[in-house]
Amino acid sequence: MHKKIAKAVTSSLMAASMVASSVAALIPMSAAAGNCLGQNDFDDGIGLPWHICVTNPAEQKFDISGGTYNCTIVNPGGKERGGDSRWDCQFRHRSLHIEQGHKYTIHWEVDATSAGELHTHIAPLSGVGGVWQNNSEQWEQGWNNVKISEGHNEFDSSFTAKETLEVAEWAFHYGGAGPYQPSDCFPKDTTLSFDNMKLECETCGSEFVSASKTPCLWDPTNELGVITPRSDVRINQVGYFVGADKKATYATSEEKSAVSFTVKKNGTAVFTGKGKPIGFDKDAGDYCQILDFSSVDEPGTYTIEVDDTSNTFLNPKTK
Repeated sequence: MHKKIAKAVTSSLMAASMVASSVAALIPMSAAAGNCLGQNDFDDGIGLPWHICVTNPAEQKFDISGGTYNCTIVNPGGKERGGDSRWDCQFRHRSLHIEQGHKYTIHWEVDATSAGELHTHIAPLSGVGGVWQNNSEQWEQGWNNVKISEGHNEFDSSFTAKETLEVAEWAFHYGGAGPYQPSDCFPKDTTLSFDNMKLECETCGSEFVSASKTPCLWDPTNELGVITPRSDVRINQVGYFVGADKKATYATSEEKSAVSFTVKKNGTAVFTGKGKPIGFDKDAGDYCQILDFSSVDEPGTYTIEVDDTSNTFLNPKTK
């Protein structure tokens, strides 16, 4: 497995419930490669678009070192700890496009400090339906978790998509016991080190397919805000889960007093609040204010507005 596959870039102010890493350079991907991911390995210390996610009270920490993305389970969550189930701890990549009838190949590797199991899938963000799970092409037959041995593990799979997913995720769930998960996936303090992540569309990668016929290949322009001008309201691009903290950042070149903001659903205001100025942020290069709307907890699509700028975000279910 060749580790040197081109890198994609992004940088972002993430909400407190999400963790990620940022990057500053872009190397375009060759269309012939059929690559559907924004990051394949972690040799250069770059993580995004891969990131970790938790549902309270689950907790995990990460570092990117030694060419791997290392996720350590501090608290696996689960029903008995006040959480939900195995999806309380996640490692995932969003903004994928899956095209009906296209054939895909998958490769992934993980080193585990303890033996256990995990669930993995490629599905829409809603968590309803999907095209691949647990190394099975047959969605309805893939419910059994993938067994992970202590030490090094490698997996290969393939599938032909039975439906088009305009926005999909490749996710790994390895949290605590609960519905669909009779026991904790891994013991507390287990570290999972992911590497050599591959999702390739053989159909799009064919030399006989023109560039206009390759919808599945990773396109970093939306992630980078190249096509759409970047809003002063900086949201968590991977969404805000029900039950989690929900914060955005209002960033401007000039310092402002606390701004008023409104959260709307279907054009109707559901929350209003005031920003909390935190001064000049050197990393962002802007004066920033924190916009806290954690009480907005129903699943759905929302818009957050400040003066004449806005941004749209998703509240998915706790999965």
